[in-house]
Amino acid sequence: MLALAKRAAGNPFLLVETLLGLQEEERIEIVGGLADVRDTRLPRRVAHKMRERLAHLSVPAREAVIVAASLGRRFSFTGMAEMLDRPTPDLLAPVGELLDADLFIERDAKLAFWHDITREAVRASVPVSARCALDRQAATVLLEHGALPVEVAHQLAASAEPGDAVAITTLLQAAKAVVVTDAATAADFACRALDLSPLQHPQRGEIVSIAAVALHTSGNSSEAITFADAALRDTLPAEQEAQVRLSIAGMFAISADARVEAGRRALNLPDVSPPLRAAHLSCLAYNLLVGGRIEEALRSMPQAREAAAATDDPRALLILGVAEAGLAYADERFDEAVELFTNTAREGLAAGENTRIRMVQMYCGEIMSHLDREDEAFAIARDGLASAQRDRQDWIYELYETWQARLWLRFGRISEAAAVLEGRFELEDGTRAVAALDGAGLCAMARAAMHMADTRQLRRAREIGKVMLARGAPVIKQHAAWMLALTAMGDGDMKSARDWLAGLADGPALPRFPQDPTDEMVLARIAAATGDDPLAQLALANVRRRAAANSGSLATAATRAYVQGLLSNDARELRAGADGFERCRRPLEWAMATEDLGSCLLTSDHEAGVAALGQALAGYTDLGAVWDARRVRSQLRDLGIRRRLVVREPATRGWAAMTAAEESVAKLVAQGLTNREVAERLFLSPHTVNSHLRHVFSKLGIKSRVELARLGALDAGRERVDLRGTDPT
Repeated sequence: MLALAKRAAGNPFLLVETLLGLQEEERIEIVGGLADVRDTRLPRRVAHKMRERLAHLSVPAREAVIVAASLGRRFSFTGMAEMLDRPTPDLLAPVGELLDADLFIERDAKLAFWHDITREAVRASVPVSARCALDRQAATVLLEHGALPVEVAHQLAASAEPGDAVAITTLLQAAKAVVVTDAATAADFACRALDLSPLQHPQRGEIVSIAAVALHTSGNSSEAITFADAALRDTLPAEQEAQVRLSIAGMFAISADARVEAGRRALNLPDVSPPLRAAHLSCLAYNLLVGGRIEEALRSMPQAREAAAATDDPRALLILGVAEAGLAYADERFDEAVELFTNTAREGLAAGENTRIRMVQMYCGEIMSHLDREDEAFAIARDGLASAQRDRQDWIYELYETWQARLWLRFGRISEAAAVLEGRFELEDGTRAVAALDGAGLCAMARAAMHMADTRQLRRAREIGKVMLARGAPVIKQHAAWMLALTAMGDGDMKSARDWLAGLADGPALPRFPQDPTDEMVLARIAAATGDDPLAQLALANVRRRAAANSGSLATAATRAYVQGLLSNDARELRAGADGFERCRRPLEWAMATEDLGSCLLTSDHEAGVAALGQALAGYTDLGAVWDARRVRSQLRDLGIRRRLVVREPATRGWAAMTAAEESVAKLVAQGLTNREVAERLFLSPHTVNSHLRHVFSKLGIKSRVELARLGALDAGRERVDLRGTDPT
C-alpha cells in the first residue's frame, strides 16, 4: 500500500482517492511515509471532487472542516469552537460526522487531517477571499492559544491587510526568530511586514534593518543594499534611519568604505539614542580597521569605549570587543588577540549574537593557525561549516569554506585549496569593492595557481587584481598589489612583481587584516632577486617585529630565520628556518627554506647543497607544486645533476592521480549521490564538489557520471577480487 501511495503522490487527485480508499490501519501506516508531499498545486478536479464530498455533509460539519483547514494540519477542538463561535458540545455531532467520513482523525488528543493533501483539497474548495479571512482569524486564535509567531507567520503573510498591527508585529517577531537559521524566510517575513506597515509605523526602521540583514545573510548583499537605500528614501525618524544604517554598517560582505560611510551618516543624525550611537561608534572603529585604515581606527577607539561604557549596551560592547581584538591582531599581538576574540565570542553567545560570533570564531581560528595551533583552527573551520550548513547560512558557509581553503594552502594542501577557490571569484569581484576577506581569498587563489603553474587561473587573477587596484579601500589595494605580484612571479617576472608592490600610494605594504605571517618569505625572494634594499628592509622589519611579539610561535620564528638567512646568505639561519617549518608542519615553507639552503650551500659544501635541493624537489613534487619543482629541477640540470636524483613523479592520469578529496567525491558520485548530497556529506559547497568532479573526469578521461559509476563499480570489483586472493595471515 505504501508503494501505491508513493506512486500516487505525484498525482494529488489519485493520492486523495488512494488515501480515502484505505482501511484505517493502512492509512495510519502510510501517512508518515508521505510526509514530504507538501504544498502541491492541486488540479481543479481535486477541488471539485472535494466540493462534491463536502456537499454530502451536514452544514455544521461542512463549516467545521472548512474552518479547521485554516487552523493547520493538527488543531484543537477548542480552537475550532472559538473560530465557529459555538459552544464545544454543539460540535460533537459535526466532528463525529467528519471522523466517520474519513476527513478527520484523532492523534495525540488533537484532531488532524489525514494528510496535507486532504487539507489542501478542502482549502481549494473555498473561494480565495473567504480563505484569506479565515486564515487571518485562525492566526489570532492560534496566537491566543500560545502559538509562536513563526508558526502563524505564513498565514499572516498571505491573509493580512495593510495596517494590520498584529500581523506586522508577529511577522517582525517571526523574522527575528529565524534570521539565523533561515535568512531567506526571515527576509520574506520582514519584507511582508514592511508592505503592511504605514510609513510612520514606529517599528518600520527595525523591520527594514531585519530585512536588510536577512537579505545579506542569505547571500544577497547587493539586494540588501538596494532594499535599504530604497527604504531610506522614505521619511524616517532619525532613530529609525540610524537603525537601518547600522544594519548596513554590519554587512560583512560589502566594502568597508561603504560600511564606514553608513556609520558616519548615522552619527551625523540628530537625536539618536545613546545605545544606538554607541553601537555605531564601535562599528565605525571596526570597519575602519578591516578597511585598512588602522590609524583612523585607533583614533576612533577612545570615543567608542566611552560611549559603550556609558550605555552598557550589549550590542555596542560586543562590536567594541571585536574591534579591540582586531586591533591587537593587526598589531600582531597574536596571543592577546586570541584571548580577546575568545572572550568576545563567549559574551556574544550569551547575548544571542550567533551570526556575528561565527565571524569572531573564524578570526580566532585564523590567529591560532599563526600560533602553531592548526588543529584547533581546522576544528573551528569544520564546526563553522557544519553549523552554516545546518542553519542554511549560505554566505557564512562560503566565507568559512574560503577560509578553510586558505588554511589548506598554508599547510601544504595546495590542490584542495585550489579546488575550492577555482571559479569562486569572477571578474566582477574586482569590479565591485570587495571585502578584506574576499581579498585574502583572491590572494590565496593566485598563490595556489602560482605553485601549481595554472596559467589560466593566473591570468584570471591578474585581470581581477588590476580592477581591484583601481578602486576600493586601502586593504583591498594591498591585497590587489600582492595578488598581482604573485601572478608576476608565476610568469617568472620578478621585476614586475616588485613594481606592483612599489606602485602603492603609501609604498610597499602587505595586508595586515587578515594576514599571513609567512608572506614575507615571498617578499624577501622578490627583494633578493631584484636587489631592492628597501623591500628587503621591509621584510626584515616585519618578521623581526612579529617574532618579538610572538616568542612562542614556531612559524613566526622560522619565518624570521628564513628571511634573515636569505637576505644575508646565511646557511645557519636558513637551516634554522627549515627546521622550524618542519616542526610546525608547514611543508611548503619547509621546501622553500630547504631549496634556498641548498642554493646557499653550493659554494661551500656542494654535496650538501645538491642533497638539500633534492629534498626540496621531492617536497615540492609531493605537494603538487609544479612551478617550484620545475625551478629546482632546472637548477639541478644546470649543475649537471641528472642520474643522482631519483624523484617519484606524481601520476597525472587515473585513480592514482587523484587527491584524497577528489577520490572522496568520485566515490560518492559513483554511488549515485547528487552534487548537493555529496556536499552535505563532505561539508563542501556544491561549487567545490563540481570543481573536484571536473578534475576527476579529466584524470579518468571520462565525460559523464554514468561512466564514473561504471568505473567505480569495476574498481570495487577489483578490490573484492584482491581481497579474496589474499592470504588472510
